Amino acid sequence: LLPLFNEKAATPEMIHHGMGLVKKMTKHVNPQQLPVLVVDQPLYDLAKKIQWTFLDKFGEDKFLVMLGGLHIEMALWNTMGNLLRGSKWPEMLKKCGFIKTDAAAISFLKASNVMRAQYSHQVTLVVLDILLKQAFKETVTEISVDEWIVTVSKDSPTFKYWLLVHNFQQTIFVFIRAHREMKFRLMVNTLKEIVSLFCTRSPKLC
Repeated sequence: LLPLFNEKAATPEMIHHGMGLVKKMTKHVNPQQLPVLVVDQPLYDLAKKIQWTFLDKFGEDKFLVMLGGLHIEMALWNTMGNLLRGSKWPEMLKKCGFIKTDAAAISFLKASNVMRAQYSHQVTLVVLDILLKQAFKETVTEISVDEWIVTVSKDSPTFKYWLLVHNFQQTIFVFIRAHREMKFRLMVNTLKEIVSLFCTRSPKLC
């Protein structure tokens, strides 16, 4: 079925044409299925504008437009960078020898290199998890871990902030796993959990 057309895709006319073809092919193969178009960031912007313009033909109840898994991951790491901005996280990476230059440190906030950004967040998540467990062990208490986390979060804004970072990083990695293992339901569930991060750090996306 591919390519749908040979002309340049990044135009409203060709995206509209492509959406029409996807709708026709889906109806022919499986009339009960909602047509789905998976595109990268620039084409997603065009496709959504077309969808909102032609509601009778491509309304959100009639057609699903979604980013590809890689571009969703890029958006997630970029939004995490917004959350970490001002936290001295890049400086910590540089101090421990993970990176060498200030430019490289800033690039981690923007997720310019997905693989490097992913690895840096893996390391950060492991460190935060270790510190969390150590802090609980050093605390003389008879309450459970979950109860302890709730209590400390109320008393310490810093603890609450890094717990938020830890939890969102964990959820993003679950999304990456779901995408690689093609578990669509798990992808949807993790994105529902992360949507609050998008709305607070990237309001234009909501």
